[in-house]
Amino acid sequence: MSARTTAEDLVRILGRISGGTLRASMDGAPFLDLDAEHRTVTLEVDPWVDGAGGGRALVREGHVSLWQSRGIPGALARSGWTVSLRSGPHELVRLGHDASAWTGHVHVTAAALGKLRRLV
Repeated sequence: MSARTTAEDLVRILGRISGGTLRASMDGAPFLDLDAEHRTVTLEVDPWVDGAGGGRALVREGHVSLWQSRGIPGALARSGWTVSLRSGPHELVRLGHDASAWTGHVHVTAAALGKLRRLV
């Protein structure tokens, strides 16, 4: 499966979720928070990087699948969903509905670029 297909599948799956919440952790540290009511997905990158196993690979795969597919932020916006990548209290990247159409539905801070660069 290509990275583009993976990202498109993410948007398709989110579009089918109508209610509920999902929280997941890795090695005891929370890393995923999905809230269907508010149509948000928050991914915490620190457990991916600091945890055992293939954490860095997960960050790389998420990076590839979400950012190589240029239409994904717009598709998320049209479906009303927002995906955020966070490191502790700091938001690194926001894609989709809650990011400005002027920036292609992508919001990233200058400070976040350095952290993202180290992760991938």
